[in-house]
Amino acid sequence: KGFQITQYFDTLTFSNELLIRKPAREIFLHTLTGLGVKPSESMHVGDNPIADITGAKKIGMRAVWLKRQDLREAEIKPDFVISNLKELIGIVSA
Repeated sequence: KGFQITQYFDTLTFSNELLIRKPAREIFLHTLTGLGVKPSESMHVGDNPIADITGAKKIGMRAVWLKRQDLREAEIKPDFVISNLKELIGIVSA
């Protein structure tokens, strides 16, 4: 909201409104239901390995880790690892 980019999104989900936090499956499913898509048709991008990557993978979504910290690769299993959001263009268009 603070960046004034909400008009570019079809559905917005805020944990403080739902009282559910990632990695709980319900918060991901709430968003997917609002979009009318299945987890297998979706991709989640996030910078938190536990909340974002593990949460998305547990319900069957593809997960893109925006890597802002170094962790042992064995700790998480994202489908893609990026260091800059511009790299998403190549992933989404592939």
